[in-house]
Amino acid sequence: MVPTPIPVFVINLDRSTDRLAHITAQLDGLGMKFRRIPAVDGRLHPPSADPDYDARRTRRFSGRELNSGEVGCFQSHRIAARLFLETGSPVGMVLEDDAVLAPELPALVAELAGLAASPEAPRWHLVNLGANVLKISTPLCPIGARILHRAHHFPVTTTGLLWSRAGAEAFLKEGVPIHATVDNWLRHWLTRSNLGLVIVPSPVRSAEYRSEIDTSATFHDRKMTGRTWNYGWRRLRRMIVQKAYARTHRARAILTARLRG
Repeated sequence: MVPTPIPVFVINLDRSTDRLAHITAQLDGLGMKFRRIPAVDGRLHPPSADPDYDARRTRRFSGRELNSGEVGCFQSHRIAARLFLETGSPVGMVLEDDAVLAPELPALVAELAGLAASPEAPRWHLVNLGANVLKISTPLCPIGARILHRAHHFPVTTTGLLWSRAGAEAFLKEGVPIHATVDNWLRHWLTRSNLGLVIVPSPVRSAEYRSEIDTSATFHDRKMTGRTWNYGWRRLRRMIVQKAYARTHRARAILTARLRG
């Protein structure tokens, strides 16, 4: 039986034609067909115009407000997850247009898809394919010449993501109202649920492009983003809580392995 091709989606702003050419050349070279998703351009609308954005909750969570590019990025990933679910495929890959892809990526993703279909597979919502830093994790199994880890402290990168159907459905349900950048929200969500995975070393990395979010014409400075007086404390508290969850998950994984051994 020939395996069904894994759907691949590329998030790309209409004005970023150089980035589209960059990612298209790579995917064509790897024989991977993809669907381009026109990214939500934050320069065209203020965050307050987005009905999914909650400024008050954002200030409580992040200690500041989001700029238009950050809200647009979150919405772009929501569109990608929704379109993946429409394919009916069990897994789907989402790439940002600055991704640099390893030659082994198609084989690795196919192996992950096969693993996901196994009744003995670890439960997961999202695989981060582009993690540049791995902090608190537990190795699970080899994937090609690499290692699949349970990412107890999920990496804050969204350059390359592999969704399960359950993960994409949960993301669309739980990711609103928007109250954080998409990478920080994914860490917050998956560090608590312990349903994030990562491949080491990563088969996807970011190219040296200047950020499309930070260079937006509507990018706000410190005053305009409305940082609260306790912004630093809120950020520190969030990090402490996330690492506490991550260390607890890892301790449980170690204990479970010892009991099974």
